[in-house]
Amino acid sequence: MLLNKLGDPYKVNRFPRTYEGWGFSSSSVDAITFRASKNIRVFGIGMYKFQTDAQGTIKFVRGSEVNDTALINENISTNKLEQTSEDKIVRFKFPRPISVKAEENYTVVLIFTSGRCCYGEEGVVTTTGEKDVIFTFAYCNGSSNGTSVESGLVPEIYYYV
Repeated sequence: MLLNKLGDPYKVNRFPRTYEGWGFSSSSVDAITFRASKNIRVFGIGMYKFQTDAQGTIKFVRGSEVNDTALINENISTNKLEQTSEDKIVRFKFPRPISVKAEENYTVVLIFTSGRCCYGEEGVVTTTGEKDVIFTFAYCNGSSNGTSVESGLVPEIYYYV
């Protein structure tokens, strides 16, 4: 039997509703900033599934600006992402878990140049994830394609406590 030394995986979902019709152009940057109430290790994100394959970049940065220090900077093909139990969400796992310090800002950045996908609506500023980790979301400077606290492309964050 193989044991996971990182503990059980958990997630937080920030959107109660999903719609279709989010688009991208040559300068599309979608980003959301968050902080957690406890020290956690983030090992990936859930993003909405694209209608067709798209190429892009996923960054995980320390801070609240798109161009802050990138802890993860990966080029991806959306058709190679792992399907989740949620029909419209796919999972991107980081090459390694990233330590996130309590009450410090971190930002998820998605950069795509074409495609269409679903998006979340009615997002909240604060929500409680599994293991009572409180996540607070904020607008990210440099997010130019509409992602905000209220709507966007990153419904889930996966983490260990």
